[in-house]
Amino acid sequence: MRRLAGRVLLLLALTAALAACSGPLGAADPGAQGAPPSGQQARTSQVRPIVPTETAVRPAPVLSPTPAFGDAIATPLAPTVTPVTPPLPTLTLAPRQPLDAGSQAALAALQATAVVQLANATANAAALPAREVQMLDVAFTPTQLTVRPGTTVVWRNLDRVQHHVRGGEFDSGNIASGAYWASILPKPGLYQFICSFHPTMRAEITVTADDSRPIQLGS
Repeated sequence: MRRLAGRVLLLLALTAALAACSGPLGAADPGAQGAPPSGQQARTSQVRPIVPTETAVRPAPVLSPTPAFGDAIATPLAPTVTPVTPPLPTLTLAPRQPLDAGSQAALAALQATAVVQLANATANAAALPAREVQMLDVAFTPTQLTVRPGTTVVWRNLDRVQHHVRGGEFDSGNIASGAYWASILPKPGLYQFICSFHPTMRAEITVTADDSRPIQLGS
């Protein structure tokens, strides 16, 4: 009896379920169909169609042909004109007027005197021994020197620095360490000189034609 009663209950439950499924869709529960809750209006969204925009047509690139080597250029460059400098005029010197007899004789005498003086100076330099002035410890040694005309004087640099003998007729230029400079003194007189790099370096040379005066080295 219990089994029969259970089967009957199961059959009734299946019949009720089939009846509920066979009802119209509109009668279903609004909340079960996803309807909006009461008191709110459903929002509808409108999708606006996209208006196509016309695309401008790009011009196709036009390739200009490259002229081959030696061909004429389609657009030649403007010619450039280089100004030509006019040549300098040729100067013509007037012929030099010949000297008169008196001027010619005076010129010949001066030339002869210069030749004789040069010969005498050369002979004296060869006959007379040379004299030496040393540059040591930033000082001239000796500071006084007496020689005869035509004597060759040698300035020898024994310092580690450069020296420059200058004064009167002397201008040795830069004398490096270990180098020397020489000069012939042809005329009598007093020759004073200094070192342009070291003004405290001072000395003098006396050139005398008096044979009775002894030739000596100063201190």
